[in-house]
Amino acid sequence: MSAIDHNVPSVLCDITNSIRHGDVCLLGASDPHVIEVKSSQNSNKRVKRQIESIKKIHCYFENDLGSIGGLDGMRRVAFPEDEKHHNAEINDVIRTLVKEKSCKICPEPGLHYVGIQTGTVTDYDNLFNGIKEPLVYMLNQAKTDGRWDNYYPFTLSIRDAESLYRFLTGEVYLFVVIDGSILKAMFKDIGFDLDIVMSEDAGFVFSKVVDGYEEPFIYIASEHYVGRLGLEFISLKWFLEKEGFMLKEMEDELLGQLQNA
Repeated sequence: MSAIDHNVPSVLCDITNSIRHGDVCLLGASDPHVIEVKSSQNSNKRVKRQIESIKKIHCYFENDLGSIGGLDGMRRVAFPEDEKHHNAEINDVIRTLVKEKSCKICPEPGLHYVGIQTGTVTDYDNLFNGIKEPLVYMLNQAKTDGRWDNYYPFTLSIRDAESLYRFLTGEVYLFVVIDGSILKAMFKDIGFDLDIVMSEDAGFVFSKVVDGYEEPFIYIASEHYVGRLGLEFISLKWFLEKEGFMLKEMEDELLGQLQNA
């Protein structure tokens, strides 16, 4: 009631797909504030663990550094520009499938949005022609398997109600296809080799030989994070710029440590 009285937006954590801690999340500030809501004053080990976990989250938000997700020293960094995505293009693909059996849109080099009418004969060789190292996200399979649960939901990305219904009922099948060869070339241009792993432990592995350092500098982007390219329709160019920013930050930190050693 206090949140309502003070006009603070709040959400019950249990009705979300992503808030795994606490009972209520207050959204009155730039960072969320998670709280426990108990009907009694009784305490036990489980309650103490929950409270301790929430304290770590609040500490992380306050200091931009903390132990999160089982990883010590997790650091939060603000990106220098707004996120860019291609939601409009994936919606265009679905709308085109009302009249056409298949559709492919390439919003930028190396990124392809492909759709087919379910049950139709499709020339896949033609649809995937020219893609040298395909990294494929099958959106219908991700929907069925619940792989989208921690991503921006399809129900918001697909804006038209009829298009969303056709996707949810399986009338259309959607793919996001990334050409790994083009992505590798993009990162090579900023000095990094890219290895596309896509395992539970790692999605992309970036490496660079640094003068004065015996081992190459290695940075790993998780498979879950890389999944934003396929499941949230993120721009490859924006992804390159954002990762380039992060790589430069960490490379400078490494070089600083070498100079002070």
